[in-house]
Amino acid sequence: NADTDAEPQAMVGYTSALEAPPTESEPEAELCPESNVPSPSHTAQVSQITVPAAVTLPKLAQPVNQSSHSVHSSVLPEAFQPEDAKISTRSRMLMLYASPLCRIDARGPAPLPALCFEKEWKSVLKASAEAHCGPAAFAARALTSGSLQRALSPGSSVGSTILHLSAHGTPQGLVLEDGKGSAHLLNFELLQEMLALRESGQSPCELVVVNACHSSAVGQLLAESGIPHVVCCNDRVLDSWAEPFIKTFYTTLFGGSTVAAAFSTASLQLQCQPGIPREAAQCFCLLPEAAAHDGVIFPRKMGLRKPLRISSLPFEQTLPELPEDFMGRT
Repeated sequence: NADTDAEPQAMVGYTSALEAPPTESEPEAELCPESNVPSPSHTAQVSQITVPAAVTLPKLAQPVNQSSHSVHSSVLPEAFQPEDAKISTRSRMLMLYASPLCRIDARGPAPLPALCFEKEWKSVLKASAEAHCGPAAFAARALTSGSLQRALSPGSSVGSTILHLSAHGTPQGLVLEDGKGSAHLLNFELLQEMLALRESGQSPCELVVVNACHSSAVGQLLAESGIPHVVCCNDRVLDSWAEPFIKTFYTTLFGGSTVAAAFSTASLQLQCQPGIPREAAQCFCLLPEAAAHDGVIFPRKMGLRKPLRISSLPFEQTLPELPEDFMGRT
């Protein structure tokens, strides 16, 4: 029967038509075939077609793995690589940030307000972009007892010209991360023992900025340990106060001014802000009080500035992994 014989032939043609062209999920197979030798089944057809000269196609860009790279990777760095020996440790700025989700006491867990450390870090980078000079490299990592001790150790691979601490502060000490999303209080006695491990006369950095409430006692311990310049807060500080102060302070400092001039300029700028009481500038203090603070950390340099070095990993909350048998609520 002609109808029954034509049906298998049509099915065969339909099947071969589906298998012959490359699929849409493999565009490289269509643009860059693995072999230029035609298959035996199509030798007769190929011999009748004039094949143009081979064209070298550019290599297709590989998709970015969103699990390891963030869209804010150019803005939100994570840490310096210790093996990077091309940049001097005396030309770096390291930010240690802590914003735990809760604190746990005898009554159970209690939530803590989140800090805008990402916005604070962007203000620092913007200040560096507007200035004539400044650190050659920037980095940030979670503020834990271990990261703080490494940052305050002379000769450490994470040693920096400027150490910036952003955290909650209490009259008893600094609130750090415990690595599990909860708060860990570092009291003054532990901080003093941590600083006592360093040899006398050795300063791990030239400037420490403690952006935390009630951090004057912490700043006093840092100043007594030999750090020449310490900026801290002697009372409760709002984010709306700290943001313009930090931005103006670093812009002036990176522009080649002395530490005292940068502090005075930031204090005056804060007093001129609308909606902020003039007494807010008195919450910030520069230690040691008897020092002149007339040193220039970043002197002006003529010529083009080298590109900044910023690592690629973003800020992340330090949370523990879920257990294998964890089942969420439905």
